Amino acid sequence: MYDYIPMLFSSSIILPISLLVSYFFKAKANDSKDFFGMGVNLDKDDEQVALIQELNCKNLLIRVPLEDIANIEKYVNFAKSFPKCKILINILQNRENIENKELLRKNLTLIFSSFKGISNEFQIANAINRTKWGFFSVKEYLDFYLVAFNIRNESFQNYVLIGPSVIDFEYHFTIRALFNKLGIYFDKVSALLYVDRKGAPPENKFMEEQYFF
Repeated sequence: MYDYIPMLFSSSIILPISLLVSYFFKAKANDSKDFFGMGVNLDKDDEQVALIQELNCKNLLIRVPLEDIANIEKYVNFAKSFPKCKILINILQNRENIENKELLRKNLTLIFSSFKGISNEFQIANAINRTKWGFFSVKEYLDFYLVAFNIRNESFQNYVLIGPSVIDFEYHFTIRALFNKLGIYFDKVSALLYVDRKGAPPENKFMEEQYFF
């Protein structure tokens, strides 16, 4: 609850300034060949490998839940199934690891070590502004991210850490995460959106999109 005070303060100052400054910056042109990526899941069948090859998709996201850390080797072997792809590992949070920093440090070190040579990009947590995903405040997320940040700086200097992965157009959460007083930063900034697709494919479902800047 108390975290809403610094969030309100930072947003009331940073957001107006950022809106004004944004007019002086132009978005970089993207190469359409390398712009798109896909998420692949361990719980799906091996047909994904052939489909990814058929699509010639080079950018993949693989989610690794901390609550399933006991099966880390399965996720590593799954990632090895895509040797020609650039893989982003999305580490999914849970309350046990949010509350127990020693356990979190142990598990993050294991994940970082296990994927060495396979990927050097890690999205730390997901949808941090939704309590159903585990975080009750941005401060909780920053404390969580700080553990990953310190491990990276100590032992994995070439790793790229991505966050804060705020979902929907809730900029005040992003601002609170970016303009913190903990001395931490993100190598890339990610944001999430659910896009309502109309038309084909036949099912009109919500689809999660991820953006990195």
